[in-house]
Amino acid sequence: MKKGVLLLALLLLAAPVLAQEQQRAIAMLTHATGQVTVRQGEKWVQVDTVPVDLYSGDKVATEQGRAEIYFWRDGSTLVLDVGTNLTITETEEQPRGWRILRRIQIFLGDVWFELKRSFRTETELVTPTAVGGLRGTQGMVHVRGEEESEFVVMDGELEVLDVRTRQRHLLRARQILRALRDQAVRIELARTLPTRLLLDIPPEQLPKVRERLQDLLRQSERHPPLEQLPKLSLQPGFVQRELLRRELLRQLRQREELLRRQRERLEQYRPRPQPKLQKPAAVAPVKLRPPAAKLKPRPLPQKPPEK
Repeated sequence: MKKGVLLLALLLLAAPVLAQEQQRAIAMLTHATGQVTVRQGEKWVQVDTVPVDLYSGDKVATEQGRAEIYFWRDGSTLVLDVGTNLTITETEEQPRGWRILRRIQIFLGDVWFELKRSFRTETELVTPTAVGGLRGTQGMVHVRGEEESEFVVMDGELEVLDVRTRQRHLLRARQILRALRDQAVRIELARTLPTRLLLDIPPEQLPKVRERLQDLLRQSERHPPLEQLPKLSLQPGFVQRELLRRELLRQLRQREELLRRQRERLEQYRPRPQPKLQKPAAVAPVKLRPPAAKLKPRPLPQKPPEK
């Protein structure tokens, strides 16, 4: 009975999400420390609490903060360091949207990525000077404005397209690629590998950014002064539904696992049926020979009497 109720609740939660595919959140801002801003449509806000729904076309800026983005489709994650500005989009290829193209357009800053390999999802890291196509990769992207970008691969492979020459380069683990606006692409062995950026640190311990960082961005990508932005807790409706759906699935799996263990325990202690004894095959009676005639003992010779 309880399992049926959980399944019914799961279907009721999933139905609005499938019916409103156009309003479906593609990612979630799971962590934010310091000053983190989000643009949804034309509206800029400061992130006050997390989690926050992120939709296709949303922009995240961490001029004086650090944030983490989690993608729903495949569990990929991004960690944005201080001074990062990027936009995320997902589009469905026809027919029937069987393939998803995800573009992470990085205008400025440092982004640590861990993107999973997925048959249906194709992910691109787009910078002003190069485009990286991921194949299940961990690494870091550094963007220094519109003139320079850098890719470092820790694990996996990364196919990078040089925007200037339209040539493709395969970047393997422990390699670094530098793409400058008017220079040839350079690939070399990385002396030091990047690590995942820490999130659970106080804002005052975050690294300091260069002054006038906003000047490196186009005017259309800049956010208004922070004092003019409202501090809002964006209603994470999709996040709440998704978290509840996952919790219900977890409970269902736990219950199925418990039932499976109970069945195994019963099978272990249940007496095994004894094999049926087969009836012995009929044996033909043995015919015994009739006993031989008894032989009469021969009389012993008698001695003559002595005189």
